Formats: sequence, structure tokens, C-alpha cells
Amino acid sequence: MRNYKSLAIALFSTLATLLALAACHNDDPMLTPPAKLAICPALPSGGNAPLKSVRHNGNIDDCYDWTLNYGDNRLMNASGTRRNSNAIADYNYSYSLTLTYDSKGVYISHSDGSTISVTLDGENHITWMQYGANTYTFTYAAGRLNSWQKTETTTSLGQTAQYTSKGVFTRNAAGDLIAILYTDTRGKVTQVTLTPSTLTNPNGLLPETVGKEMGIDGFEALYYAGLLGVPAPHLTESISKKIDGKEEAETTDFSYSQRGGNTVLCTYKNGSVAVNYWY
Repeated sequence: MRNYKSLAIALFSTLATLLALAACHNDDPMLTPPAKLAICPALPSGGNAPLKSVRHNGNIDDCYDWTLNYGDNRLMNASGTRRNSNAIADYNYSYSLTLTYDSKGVYISHSDGSTISVTLDGENHITWMQYGANTYTFTYAAGRLNSWQKTETTTSLGQTAQYTSKGVFTRNAAGDLIAILYTDTRGKVTQVTLTPSTLTNPNGLLPETVGKEMGIDGFEALYYAGLLGVPAPHLTESISKKIDGKEEAETTDFSYSQRGGNTVLCTYKNGSVAVNYWY
């Protein structure tokens, strides 16, 4: 009986030791929690070629040229150059944005040394952004940008002032942008009417000449990173802008060239402006 009792004690001790070792050293992949992957916003190009460069030439309006670099199906960095209709001021400001991703979100660094803070929704779209003393809010409907508001804060001689601009969008049933009600910091309203083209938008391009009214002027790269909503399914045929106090709207017609399944050229102002897209 004593031998059986000793054997039982020994077996129990051995089993307890094995269980302790298994608990401390578990290499079973079925029991190890998987590592959380970095977020991967859906690029506006979908499965088509993403935009890598845009250049404006000719009798341009104020706008930005961009060079975009991707890695692992994410926008990693972007270089922007401010273009100006005034030749003296043209090309006078360039900067870059660097984007890093983890499971919690995206982190955006500006070449001026500042950080652009953002809050994302469940679709990895920016709902709030702060750059310096300026803040932006964005809303979406069916994943597409629906409205925005920018608050600019300035301080002078111990006094702080805030200026607000905003835009509200209207889209058709297909998701194309057809109207923007834009209010600038002085309260002046511009009614923007966009007519969609019958041409599809395979690369998810933004319409030209309305960066300010869309609230993303100077931050177009964040749209191409997939952080500012789903693209319109069609290119834009024309844009009319009616500013408060002016009797007539100013209309711009656009023409496009598509090659190899990509939109490679946009011209407007009777061909005096050419916008080249590279992929």
C-alpha cells in the first residue's frame, strides 16, 4: 500500500510540474493571441493604379502639385508644392508629409517639424484633424465626404481670434459630387455646381479647381491616402461657381484623356491649363 501511495504522489508531482512548465512556456500558435495588424485605409484608386504624381501647367488657378510614394498598399510620404496664379508667388512653398501606421491609427508628420493629429472613424476616415492652431472636422455619408469645417485661431497682442470656414456637399444617387455650399471666413457664400462626366474615375481623382471649397486645399495627399472618404465614381465635366454679390456664375469645362485604363490628362480654360497625372 505504501508503494502505491508513493507512486501516486510521484505521478501527481510530475503532472503538476508539466502543467506549470506548459503555462510558462506556451508555444502553441492556436493559444497565442495574433498580433494586431496596422490599419490599411482603402486607397481611392481601388484595385487600379494609384496616383503617384500630379502637375499643373499653363494659366493655372491656385492649387498644389503632388508627388506620392506608396509602400505595402499605403501612402507613406508625399511632397507638395504650392502653385499660384501669380507667377511671382508660384513655386514659393514646398513641404512633405510622412505617414506611419499601426493598429491604432495613422501618424502624420509635417516637414516643418510639427505633427498633424487626427481622429479616425471605423472606416479609417479622418473626422477631426489639428495642424498647428487650426482644426478641421469632417463628416461622411455612405463613406463619402459630406461636410467639413475649419477653425483658424490667431493670437496677436494678447488677443485670440477665431475664423471659421465650411462646406456642405450634395451628391447624386451614384455618389458623384454635384454641389458644394461653401462659406469663407468672412461669411461670403459660394454656390458650386458640379456636372459629372459620363467618363468613369478609375484612379479616384479629385476634381480640379475646388480644393478650397472641398476643405482639403493643401491636404489632397490625405485624400489619396484613403483618409478622406470614398471617391466619386465619375470624373467632373464642368464646375460653376456663383459667389454672393455677383450676377453671373463662372463656369469651367473639363476635357480628359484616358490611356491604358488610367486618366492621364485633364485640360480646361479652352486648353490653356493642362494637368498631367502619372501612375
